[in-house]
Amino acid sequence: MSQPTGRQPLRGGVPSGGGSGNPPVSTPPQNQGTGGANKPIEARKGQMFGQYRVLAKIGEGGMGAVYRAVHVHLDKTVALKILPPNRLQNQELLARFQREMKAVGRVEHPNIVRALDAGQVGNAHYLAMEYVDGLDVAKIVRKTGPLPVPEACEIIRQAALGLTAIHANGLVHRDIKPGNLMLARQPVGPPIVKILDLGLARLTDTQLQGVTGVESLTASNVIVGTLDYMAPEQASHQTVDIRADIYSLGATLYALLAGKPPFSGPQYDSLMSKLRALAIEDPPSIQTLRPDVPYELALVIERMLAKDPNVRFSTPQEVVAALEPFCAGADLASLLDGKLPQRSPAAPVVVAPPTPITGTVTLAASPATTEGVGLRELIRRHRRRSVPPWVVVAGVVAAGTVLLMLLAAFFLLRERRAPEEEADRPPAKRSTTSAQIAGMPAPNAKPTSPAGQRQPVTWIIGRNVIAIEEALSRSLDGDTVRVPAGQYTLAATLVLNKRITLRGDGQDRTVLVSNVPGECVRVIASGVQIQNLTLEYTGDQPANILVVTGQKCTISACSFRGARAVNTPGAPPRTHGSGVWVTGSASASISNCSFQNNEKAGIEVTHAAKAQITANTFAR
Repeated sequence: MSQPTGRQPLRGGVPSGGGSGNPPVSTPPQNQGTGGANKPIEARKGQMFGQYRVLAKIGEGGMGAVYRAVHVHLDKTVALKILPPNRLQNQELLARFQREMKAVGRVEHPNIVRALDAGQVGNAHYLAMEYVDGLDVAKIVRKTGPLPVPEACEIIRQAALGLTAIHANGLVHRDIKPGNLMLARQPVGPPIVKILDLGLARLTDTQLQGVTGVESLTASNVIVGTLDYMAPEQASHQTVDIRADIYSLGATLYALLAGKPPFSGPQYDSLMSKLRALAIEDPPSIQTLRPDVPYELALVIERMLAKDPNVRFSTPQEVVAALEPFCAGADLASLLDGKLPQRSPAAPVVVAPPTPITGTVTLAASPATTEGVGLRELIRRHRRRSVPPWVVVAGVVAAGTVLLMLLAAFFLLRERRAPEEEADRPPAKRSTTSAQIAGMPAPNAKPTSPAGQRQPVTWIIGRNVIAIEEALSRSLDGDTVRVPAGQYTLAATLVLNKRITLRGDGQDRTVLVSNVPGECVRVIASGVQIQNLTLEYTGDQPANILVVTGQKCTISACSFRGARAVNTPGAPPRTHGSGVWVTGSASASISNCSFQNNEKAGIEVTHAAKAQITANTFAR
């Protein structure tokens, strides 16, 4: 790295030192003009700042300017962030900052840019960090556009490894975003991801609240993190832990794949609209923006972006394990060269079986009398804030520390009479074989008419297919999956991602039972029909029973019972405990159904969703 030659003049005519045998003379840069105390400190090339000589300005943010500098005694290049005096002139806050820097100094990990030094020169404060040669991920995405799945997942996987060290030291980053992930060149080997600004992000915690001499949130527009990537609890100034960083990591992964953060567009231009979206809206499914994203990965992202921290992965290690199957073949070196890796479009990314982790389960939706091992699948778990029972349209607007809840309850509860079909005999006992990955139809699942057109197929559990997951795997749009009378256990969330009809042999005759927290069944495709069956939740953790995010879902003659809500004393309200939850931009018709013992609501419809509700019964 080249350094300036000769002696550079400083403001006031003080020489820069060096070459004379005298120690360097430090002259802090000064603010210029009115209101300078609120402006970032400006330093010039060659200027001394403590023991550091400024080489070049490399960036600037709300917390100050960043320079490439060299420690004159160690001849070590660093990234030097110089903080405006107004940020740290309060002695109490300064003491907390110094204690924080000692804690950050304990974190040593290859995926973290280390904080090396912190101090004060004149009326300005500085933070010296490890200098790395590379590009931040935000710049890479701006240059290349959305990233391929392996590269995006590998970047986030490595960032999660860094968060593991942060978590082990009892710290929370609070500002994970693409701009704070650096893809760094290495002397030997492929580039690695490094997390930036750990020490400063910790400083902008609730430590700022109630400390005199520090501007308020509304006055300074300072908020704990970056809103596009901020966890809902962080935006509403609740206590946060490492799960807030996991949310931010999920939002970052979403942005790497979609080219934009989860809530973007003109409808989210204002602070209020963004905060409102954080509180009550679901972002568009990543698969609607990137159809090539495996739905198993979409489940991982949705879990990371869950409104409720209790639903997210609990630790960064779980995120690492969940993403590993999607990182095969990642080429980060090409990204540093400003190019996307070249792959044959005909060569799909093969997802290796994931390592067993919390949240990875076996989906074996076969009858209770049947043994078997089915498709391994991540649980999709997603929450919202809770509101009063029965049909609920909820809205939450957060501005600073204010959280407003807009509630409305409607729809008359009426008697219903449910038709039942003639039931066939229960399925015979048989072994269950491993199913294909959902969405990959089997070659033999294509009966055709004489004209060559594929005809709809009825898949009957226990007859032409073994288990529910096998039927969902082999079915195509327009098919029917029939579940004969009996009790069936769902060991993971059942995801309906094709336009099919799921039909039982009548309420209380065909019973699908689940104890998986979060949700029992999720509908993401349009045109799905669910008929003549019971869905029952038997777990002791919060869960919705049926979550609808697709269009034109028809639900008839079904029973939903046992949804659990959050009942932890003092915990903020969440969205749990609904029999049917229609959310996002989904639409549904719900008729002749019964709802029993659902702790929060029989039916919940969020503000942007639509539902036609007729002839249903509700009971506590």
